[in-house]
Amino acid sequence: MNETNNKELVLEGLNLCLTDSAGESKVILVKNDSPKKSSIVPMDDISATVSSYVSSLIEEGSNFTFDDHGDNTVDSLDGKTIDVSELKIWELIKESTTSIGVTNSAKIVSSDFNCDGNVLVVKIKLKSKENVYLLTYHRNIATWFTNGKMFLKNIQGKFVEMKGDILTINGHFGAVVYKEKCYVFDEYNFNKVFKYDEKQRESIILNKANIHNLSCLSDGTDFYTRILESKQQMGRMAKFIATKRFASISNMTAADVKNSLCKRAELKELLMFDKNNKLIIDDKSFKIIMDVFRGTIVIDIITEETMGIQDGKIT
Repeated sequence: MNETNNKELVLEGLNLCLTDSAGESKVILVKNDSPKKSSIVPMDDISATVSSYVSSLIEEGSNFTFDDHGDNTVDSLDGKTIDVSELKIWELIKESTTSIGVTNSAKIVSSDFNCDGNVLVVKIKLKSKENVYLLTYHRNIATWFTNGKMFLKNIQGKFVEMKGDILTINGHFGAVVYKEKCYVFDEYNFNKVFKYDEKQRESIILNKANIHNLSCLSDGTDFYTRILESKQQMGRMAKFIATKRFASISNMTAADVKNSLCKRAELKELLMFDKNNKLIIDDKSFKIIMDVFRGTIVIDIITEETMGIQDGKIT
C-alpha cells in the first residue's frame, strides 16, 4: 500500500471513532510479557476522554506520511506503517482484548481490578463492527509514591491528599492499529508496547553473515559486535538492512566505496583505510561509518557542502 493510502486509511479510522462509534469503547490493561493477563479498567463514561485522545491523534497524524516501514527507512519509525504480522505479540494482545469483551465493564469495581499491566489499550468499536486500537505504554504511578504522598488541588485552591487506588492514562499514544496495519506515532512508546527492538536484534543476528561480508570493512566481526553492544546502533542497522541502500552498498567493492568517500575532503580526513582499501574500525570511525551507511551524511545539492559534519565531527 502506498503512503497516501496508508495515511488516508488511518485518518479514516480515527475520524470514524468520532463520527461512527458504536459507543462501546473500553480501556484495557495488558501485560506485554503475558498478554493473556488483561483487565478492563472500571471507568464511568469515557467517550469525552476518548474523543479528546482521538482528536489529538488526528492532528498529529496529519503531519506524518505513514509510508511503509522498510522503504528506505533509516531513521525514526515515527510516522511509519508496519503490517501487524511483523508484531509478534499483537495477536495475543488482540485476543486478550477480545476474550474479555463479553465482560460487562459497568459491573467491574476497583477492587476487582488488577493494575499491574504495562500496556494500555483503548479499544473503540465502530458501527461497521471494525475496531480501532490506541496503544500506549503504561506505568502505575502508585509505585512512584511508595514512600510519599500525592496531593491534588481542589476547587477551593487547596491541596488535598489523594487516597486509594490511583490510575493515570498517558494520552500520548505510541501506535494505532486499524485494519491489520499498525501506524507508529511515537517510536519509543511503540517499542515499549511491542518490544520491537527485540525484532530488530533478531534482524541483526539473521544478517550476521551479510554484515560480516561487507567488502568495505576491514573487520566485519568487530563491526557486528559493536552494533550489538548499542541498542541505538542496533536499531539503526536493522532499519538500514531493510533498505535497498544496504543491498547497493553490499554489491560495491572496497575500492569503489573508498573512492566515493575520499571525494569529500572532510570524510577523507576522518576515515582510515588499510592496504586493501577497507575501512578501519575504531571507536571514532564506527559511528561515522554507521552514519555514512544510513545516509545521514549527505551532500547539499545547491552548495555542495557535506551535511552532517562540522568542525571534523558528526553533527
